[in-house]
Amino acid sequence: MPEQPSPHRQKHRQMQWSIGVLGDFVWMNLPEARPFLAERIAAEVEEAIDHDRELQPIQPMDTARDVLWYPLIQPALDAEPMDEEWVTRLLRIVREAWELEPPPWEDTRYGLRVYVLENLDVPDYLPIVERLDPALHAVIRNVIGS
Repeated sequence: MPEQPSPHRQKHRQMQWSIGVLGDFVWMNLPEARPFLAERIAAEVEEAIDHDRELQPIQPMDTARDVLWYPLIQPALDAEPMDEEWVTRLLRIVREAWELEPPPWEDTRYGLRVYVLENLDVPDYLPIVERLDPALHAVIRNVIGS
């Protein structure tokens, strides 16, 4: 008589894991962000263990907030003296990430809007964006319209 598979055992299937559209893009294009992505990845692994589930992509909101804005972009903009080359590079990454996920799939854009574009749309930062990345400035004007 052939052995019956255990009802608790699933057929072998390979788990494919991405850290998300925005996370993957940032990982590949901004190596300085990897330690911050690693923190988000570790948190995802812990949640997956706690809830006995597969790993899931890192949410764009989390990547925008915890990987891009607070640890990298805001400190770069506030640095004295500001490293314009570094800020220009960060702004370019944001602009390119904005184009990753066109409508109607806008999770990436929503995370970037809430945690990056809206934070850039202030008197201290907007002139810097306009000078260093006019295309991103145009995106901010089109999206936020202030």
